[in-house]
Amino acid sequence: MGKKSGNLVVVFLFLLIITACASPQSKVLIVSNENEFKSAIHKISAGDTLIVKNGTYFNWSVLAPLHGTPSNLITIRPEKKDGVIFSTSKTADKPIFKLSGSNFIFKGFVFKDIVFRKSIVELNGTRNARITNCQFQDITGDGRERRIFILNGASDNNEIDHCLFKNNDRVQTLTIRVSPGQVPRYTHIHHNIFKNLNLKAGGEGSETLQVAQTGNHNDFEELGLNTLVEYNHFENIRGDAETVSNKSNYNMYQHNTFINTNQFVLRGGHYCTVVNNTFSNSNGPAIRIYGSKHRIEKNIIKNPSGNGITICYGMGSGIHAKTLRITTTDCIVKNNIIDHAGGYGIFLGEGKGTDYSDHKNRALWNTGAIQNIPASGNIISSNSIINSTKKPIELAGSINNRIEDNRYKE
Repeated sequence: MGKKSGNLVVVFLFLLIITACASPQSKVLIVSNENEFKSAIHKISAGDTLIVKNGTYFNWSVLAPLHGTPSNLITIRPEKKDGVIFSTSKTADKPIFKLSGSNFIFKGFVFKDIVFRKSIVELNGTRNARITNCQFQDITGDGRERRIFILNGASDNNEIDHCLFKNNDRVQTLTIRVSPGQVPRYTHIHHNIFKNLNLKAGGEGSETLQVAQTGNHNDFEELGLNTLVEYNHFENIRGDAETVSNKSNYNMYQHNTFINTNQFVLRGGHYCTVVNNTFSNSNGPAIRIYGSKHRIEKNIIKNPSGNGITICYGMGSGIHAKTLRITTTDCIVKNNIIDHAGGYGIFLGEGKGTDYSDHKNRALWNTGAIQNIPASGNIISSNSIINSTKKPIELAGSINNRIEDNRYKE
């Protein structure tokens, strides 16, 4: 055998060994009803794709544990993007999809014409899961829970992007839930559209985005969620006074657009960043701030019906205060443009003197019950405040705040 032939044999044997050691070829499973889907879930493995045939499907309730790998994701998708609609013919008491596990993509589905009591899609303790290009439209909540999309458990590095939430009423749209020892971390929420929400009915508990929740879990030292919320569009939203309700630490909100919505509220938590967002025609103050060490910078606020930015008195101060009315301290409010506020440009006196002695959660607090601790240690600097109905900046008894280099124009 010649030298050239010998080399070819070596190469051939090497390829045979590589092929023998390689993982089995990825499978494609196609289903056309709920039972087939449930059966396929038990057969699926890393790298596989599960396809739901085009059509409209009613009253599904699926538990799906999915275990891909970082290099071999599991994909669940419709036969054709937007070709599968999930709906209900009766009020749903269970989520349509409750997904757990890691390293998977769930994409391209439509959820429409649904009445539900608790949730529609739930991610439970997932890691490296992505929900993308899904639509949630014409949905109505029934009862107190009514959360369209929930992320909970000890979850990490999940992504919700390019989804549409539109024409829904009596709903809390997207919520990140915490519980003792289980905190979802490093969630990335981006390029979603939230539009025409809770215009007919909503009320308390119908926030559009809630990043952690009220309850006995408010030990803020443990709530470092590190959520990134960016490049989302919020438009025509009512319901709860808080369109965005932040109740945790180290979250960043950047490059989002808010048009004709209720308030953006740092309701509890600390060390959050709100930068380069645009607010037009907000109902009430555009931004309301509790907590400490936040940075509010380079936002554009136009025509809010109330104050441009509201900074709050509280009944407790600092990261160990177990209340959702934590005095605003040591925050930076800098380089924002506030144009034609219906109240003050910046107000450092929200809630002053309010008594919550009879509040249902009073027993959970380690603070007083009256908002009598003034905002302090904040830096209000280099903001442009144009044509506010009231004063550009009102301290309302707040103390030891630095107010410097702001520009006012009438």
